[in-house]
Amino acid sequence: MKKRMISLTLALAFILSLSLTASARWNGSIDGSVTLSYSGSSAVCSVTADANESTAKISATMTLYRMNANGSRTQVASWPLSGTGSINAKKYYSPTVSKTTYHLTVQGTVTDSSGSHTFSTYKQATCP
Repeated sequence: MKKRMISLTLALAFILSLSLTASARWNGSIDGSVTLSYSGSSAVCSVTADANESTAKISATMTLYRMNANGSRTQVASWPLSGTGSINAKKYYSPTVSKTTYHLTVQGTVTDSSGSHTFSTYKQATCP
């Protein structure tokens, strides 16, 4: 019984650590998530970000790159984003190329009561 309880506790701790990692803090001033998925021949690029202060100004750029065979990348689309307290955007790019990997970055600045803070994150996925 004791071994089973320890196993269940460890399994629960592992599951909780996965969910905490998925919503990891980008820096001390903003939390968010970036998603890159595909729908037909389109890449679906999404970002949701919430500043720690509702009056914070957020300015960011979401950029999609196509990864080349030699490891370099080519920019295929870019979208400016801004908001107060949060940003929530979904953008589409087409046509994508099947079996090609795309790299989505979001870089920006949060300006709040303690100053300006930069953040950067990315997601990479291969088009089916």
